[in-house]
Amino acid sequence: MSSYNLMYEMIRWFTEIEVREYFMKVGRLILIVMVLVIVSCSYNNLADYDQRIADKIIEVYRMINLFYLNMAECDSMDRQYSKFSDDYKRIEVELKILVLMNEMRPMNKESVKQAENILDLWIKYKDAHEKNNTYSDVKIKLHRKRFNRNFAAMATGEQLKMDNEGY
Repeated sequence: MSSYNLMYEMIRWFTEIEVREYFMKVGRLILIVMVLVIVSCSYNNLADYDQRIADKIIEVYRMINLFYLNMAECDSMDRQYSKFSDDYKRIEVELKILVLMNEMRPMNKESVKQAENILDLWIKYKDAHEKNNTYSDVKIKLHRKRFNRNFAAMATGEQLKMDNEGY
C-alpha cells in the first residue's frame, strides 16, 4: 500500500469517526429537546372549574340529605309516596339542571356521567317508592349513604378542576 493510499484511508477513517460523532451528538441533542418539549407541555383535558356548579352540587346534596332525614323521622307506615311526591319532583328537576350545567362545559364527560348516574338512581328509587308505596328504614340509610358517596365524588372532582387551573 502506497503512502498516498495509507494517508487517504487514515483521513477517511478519521472523517467517518468525526461524522459519526457529529450525528451522535446531534441525535442526542434532538432527543433531549424532544423530551424537554414533551415534559414542559402538559395537555389539560379537564373542564375549567365552575363555582356555580360546585354550589349546585352542594345545594342538591343538601336537598337529598334533608329529604331522607325528613323521611326517616316519619313512622314507616306514614311513608306513602304521595307525601313525598312534590319533593321527588323538585329534586329531580334540580338534578336535571345539574346534568345540563355539566353538559354545557367542554371536556366534562366524567362529571356529566356522575350527574346522570345520580339522576338515574334518584328516578329508580322514586319509582320503587311509588310502586311499593313505602320506604324501609334500611333503604333510607343505604340510599342516603349511596347519595353521600356519589356527591362526595362529584364535589371532589370539581375541587380537582379548581386545583388544576394553575397548571
